[in-house]
Amino acid sequence: SSPWSEDPLNEIDEAFFGALCLRNLSQVDFYAFYQSMAQAVLARACAELTGRFVIDAGGSEADRRRRLDQCHELQREVGSLKAAIGKQDRFAEQVELNTQIKELEARLARTKAEL
Repeated sequence: SSPWSEDPLNEIDEAFFGALCLRNLSQVDFYAFYQSMAQAVLARACAELTGRFVIDAGGSEADRRRRLDQCHELQREVGSLKAAIGKQDRFAEQVELNTQIKELEARLARTKAEL
């Protein structure tokens, strides 16, 4: 139990805290130690979107970070369009915005799958 987390821990948080245990972090040198911690934090951020905690997802860490940023940007765009639908009076405009939302949600789903 930790004052920084809620009890009981969910599966993702358990995996995250387990990854941060000293025995699970690289101890080759301080940079490797730091990198293994950074990978765990990135995996935790990705798990919020995917529901899976995976430290080594294949590919580079930079690519994974870029895809995570893309997911957050797509989520912002979807939220913005959904807010715009509520302000739109014309049905044709609502349909157009809904179509754009569906396209963005499909891109978001594809990008999440690559995390």
